[in-house]
Amino acid sequence: MDNFVRFLIESIVNHPENVEIREDNNPDGSITIWIKSNPEDIPLVIGKGGKNIRAIRNLARLKASIMGKNIRVQLEEDNMPQS
Repeated sequence: MDNFVRFLIESIVNHPENVEIREDNNPDGSITIWIKSNPEDIPLVIGKGGKNIRAIRNLARLKASIMGKNIRVQLEEDNMPQS
């Protein structure tokens, strides 16, 4: 599952070599995918009005549901751009 999300993220960022994806299996059987990327790429991952991250989450949920799993996609906040 993390390879699918990695493919989606690396396709839209300017620094694909900095993308890190971590998959955690939760006690309830669901999966959490954590995305970490270059701080310059965060606006690209989120997209205007959150459209990109929403689309990524929807695609991941669709693929997970086909596999009979629940999934959650999260951005790691320690690399968010400072304002």
